[in-house]
Amino acid sequence: MRLQLFLVSLLLATDTAADSLKVYTPNDAGGHIVLTHEPCQLTKFKELYPYRGYATTSNPDDLYEGCYNVPSIEGAPQIPGYKVFPLVNFVDVDGIKLEYPLEIFSSTPQEEDLGPTI
Repeated sequence: MRLQLFLVSLLLATDTAADSLKVYTPNDAGGHIVLTHEPCQLTKFKELYPYRGYATTSNPDDLYEGCYNVPSIEGAPQIPGYKVFPLVNFVDVDGIKLEYPLEIFSSTPQEEDLGPTI
């Protein structure tokens, strides 16, 4: 839980250092899904998904733009037998929407395959 709070606070920070902040999770394409604190560059999605995200592959020239948000879990109903955890809602340039648990992202790129497929 502390890691989740740390990642959320890093992603939502507003100081100058946060402008260059990135968190990563590996993907099945041999690259990463990367979340930044930069504004979304895709005009049609930036109202609902205000932050820039992108995916890479094992080819360093491949970069796939996307946008994301991390909705607050404050006030989420507590349902017996279920755990409430933060999600990253990611949308790619084609409008494909994906959800990822926030806890799979870290502040350094990792080589092992911990993340979902894009």
